[in-house]
Amino acid sequence: MDKIPWRQAWVVFGVVSAMYALTMSGHLYSPDEELMFRTTQSMVENRSLAVEPLGGFATRMGRDGREYAQYGLGQPVAAIPFYLFGKLLAAILPPATEFWRGQEIVFAEEYHGAAHAEQGSYWLRFGVSLFNLFCGAALAVAVFLLALELTGEIGAARRTAWLYAFATMSWPHSKAFFSETLAALYVVLAFWFLLRAARTQRLSTYAWSGVCAGYAVLTRMDSLILLSGVFLLALWLNQGEPRERILRRAAAFCAPLAAFTALIMLINVSLYGSPLASGYSDQAEGVKFVTPLNIGLYGLLLSYGKGLFFFSPALILFFFGIREMLNAQRKFTVSLLVSCGVFLLLMSKWQNWGGGWCWGPRHIFQLNALLILPVAMVMQTWERKSTRALFWAALLIGGAVQVYGCSQSPIGFYWHCFRQPQAETAMRLRYAQGEDEPLLFQDYVLLKRHDSTPQDETAQPAFRLWQEAQVVETLQRELMLERFAAEPDAAMLHAMPQEMREQALRHIQQRRASGEAKPGLPPPLTHSFWVPEHTVWSGYSTLWRELGSHDFFWLHALGLNTQKRSDVDFTQNQKRISNNLTLRRRGAKN
Repeated sequence: MDKIPWRQAWVVFGVVSAMYALTMSGHLYSPDEELMFRTTQSMVENRSLAVEPLGGFATRMGRDGREYAQYGLGQPVAAIPFYLFGKLLAAILPPATEFWRGQEIVFAEEYHGAAHAEQGSYWLRFGVSLFNLFCGAALAVAVFLLALELTGEIGAARRTAWLYAFATMSWPHSKAFFSETLAALYVVLAFWFLLRAARTQRLSTYAWSGVCAGYAVLTRMDSLILLSGVFLLALWLNQGEPRERILRRAAAFCAPLAAFTALIMLINVSLYGSPLASGYSDQAEGVKFVTPLNIGLYGLLLSYGKGLFFFSPALILFFFGIREMLNAQRKFTVSLLVSCGVFLLLMSKWQNWGGGWCWGPRHIFQLNALLILPVAMVMQTWERKSTRALFWAALLIGGAVQVYGCSQSPIGFYWHCFRQPQAETAMRLRYAQGEDEPLLFQDYVLLKRHDSTPQDETAQPAFRLWQEAQVVETLQRELMLERFAAEPDAAMLHAMPQEMREQALRHIQQRRASGEAKPGLPPPLTHSFWVPEHTVWSGYSTLWRELGSHDFFWLHALGLNTQKRSDVDFTQNQKRISNNLTLRRRGAKN
């Protein structure tokens, strides 16, 4: 279709953004988001990229002695208008430090410090929290445009956009400030511009495809892997063309991509002294691809707690449309499968393939917008009853899953169920029959394998349960046992060297024998991947039922919050424990 139906595109954008706004949270969740927010704030207020560090999390010291976030600059730059909107709200509205009491981010005490006590600080973060609401709606429009380019039918493209927006994990992720949505937007646009360029023969359209590819890389470096299909398609579409024409098109496409790549390298040289340096290379976890492939693939696609098809039911229709797309758009389909396959394999090997404390498999979020495209082929046969039945079933089931995902903060779920042994909702670690030692690795048949390295404190097991406890790893060694005694925690247990671990287990066994300890430790976070009763599917309903908590901004704004416990209570308890440990340590020195 030569003429772009902008009216239909705006309808998609308006409907999706309105629905996303109904379930928005109005706050940030994780330290990742907070650091990107601080980068945006620093650019606006200080004309700098330096940020106030979060206890060493995800920042690296630059050549000037200041700290810089490890994340790409694409998202902080794009979020500047939203920060300015929050600044406007802060100027005209009263401070709202108590408006979202205990819910802004569970790491408030440890990471944020006094940031939220600043005048208007909440409204600044509120403005930035709206970013993915509109970015997610723009991505739905991009899916609509690409599906239209592939099918030529507005109805099929529009229905594909509805399924993407409301029946995949795009909806819950519109509430957070993660960068995957923006990266996915520019990858989809790169594919769209490339297809249009091949049809219209315009050099400017090739250039726009290169701009989108470059900005995707500026947003997230892993976009280079996802763009592999775009590069393949660019070569394939020009096969058999005159050499001079190919060179002109290649220059139009590669020039903006090269410019963005050069910009990234210049920033790295300016901050760290090397074009290939990055903030990731300074992190304790490093950049490692050590997860066994069978574990990562199964976990990302089919596990209870992180399986893509559980969190995005509409993607099941991919299998109904992929053959038809392969017949109708062979070059594009093969390129699409290359992008998705290479990216999926790489993320399956990534040490933190689960994506941390979030809804669904965040690290492969970008695949949702690509894997939904074959569904447009199915939607072309709308006159069939079976097609309409598939559409409505996918939309209703997928929509129910996404509303459920929007109902709670994933950070709140992990915090209450995996980090608070004294909370009513805390999950419990399974115990072996007739044994006192908790089951840690034995629960996971998929995870069992022999490691060739010695099993001492420096060895890396096949699946490191303690990798999720990066904050705990920063505790001083001499305080670790005392902290564990006050708050038994399985992740902390596995962060300990072997001799400390044995001592801690003996301590727990003694407490259990005397009746002082609870039935078990909170389980390791990997239980939220593999054990059905420990996943978000049961945990979210438990939070609502036992705590009365929810994560809907408008209900909080109307005062409809029946939460029985506040994270603030736990934060105060944490502070009291920390103060007691500090006093005891000082007394020991004296």
